[in-house]
Amino acid sequence: MQAIEVTARFDPAGNVTPIGFVRDGKTYPVTETGRSWSEGSEFHVLCLAPGMGVCELVFRSDERRWYLARPSAPVERV
Repeated sequence: MQAIEVTARFDPAGNVTPIGFVRDGKTYPVTETGRSWSEGSEFHVLCLAPGMGVCELVFRSDERRWYLARPSAPVERV
């Protein structure tokens, strides 16, 4: 996994929606989000970013850091 910068929107209920991220100095908008889940101190969300395809963004609350990971399972469309 690669540590990245993520821009996200938080709604009044505390739900988080990534709207873009920076990887290797390039900014990618998140055009769609799909399934999200928690595993311990990690929050995972699948998203679609032009030029990247389907991505898995992972927020580790214990580190207060976002990471870019490969999708955990094959995804047809988010």
